[in-house]
Amino acid sequence: MPEQLSHLRYVVYGELPAADDGLYLLLDGALLNAPRLVYEHDSNPQLEQLYRGTRHASALGVSPCLVKPSIDSQLWTEEHRWNTSGIVIRSELPMAQLIDHLRSLISARLPSGQLAYLRYYSPEWLLRLLSSFTATEVSAFAGPVSAWVVFRENEWFELAPDCTGDCRSASEEGWFTIRSAQLEQWEQEQREQFLERMADHFGGASIDEQEGLQRREWLSQLIMRANEYGFDREHLCIHYLELAWAFPDQISSASIISSLTDRTQAGAARLRRVEEQLFGLAREA
Repeated sequence: MPEQLSHLRYVVYGELPAADDGLYLLLDGALLNAPRLVYEHDSNPQLEQLYRGTRHASALGVSPCLVKPSIDSQLWTEEHRWNTSGIVIRSELPMAQLIDHLRSLISARLPSGQLAYLRYYSPEWLLRLLSSFTATEVSAFAGPVSAWVVFRENEWFELAPDCTGDCRSASEEGWFTIRSAQLEQWEQEQREQFLERMADHFGGASIDEQEGLQRREWLSQLIMRANEYGFDREHLCIHYLELAWAFPDQISSASIISSLTDRTQAGAARLRRVEEQLFGLAREA
């Protein structure tokens, strides 16, 4: 991961760095009940929901939450309860100014001009975002944030921009733009992650072994074929892969391909029909 973040200064820790006055928590309210978690482990925190007072207020129940833990907060020692559903932010600005900037980043503008939620409070997505930014974009995105601390692969990474940027206001939401090249990079990363998951699912050998490379090449071709058939939703693609795995020869027969390419049927219906055909062929054999 560090190689992808060469434009950031970073430090790796085995444990969460000691709490100090400049640290905040930013928790993903869609993955956990952030207010409940905070008040269970802190008697006097400062807590603000990012969606409050914005056009997203109707979704307040799943709003990300910015938290300033109290001096004796147990949240730091109970980090296992939130470390995969939130991040730590370092900033010297008052909470009101920091949250204003964070609210300006609730959504970003896509190349199409549409707005899309920017899940920078997710450890996985923050790293994905930062690895795709230029140094200038990192500074603008950071605003008053002097560092992010994220948990990844059983380690804590503190990532800092070379310089901070301007502090934006909530009314400017949509000012930050995503480039087409970034979307392409994320799509490629998702394809690679899916391929690795499928290699594990089907008992693939290590990518460093010849068998592992061959297995991934075969799976990659099957995934491309699934997409060509219109099985681009993950559960449909996996269903196709499982059938191809169980029936590697029959899956390419003329009758099966005819069923797979019958676009008058929905994808799920086509796969059910193919499954019936394949198991029928197996019984006849």
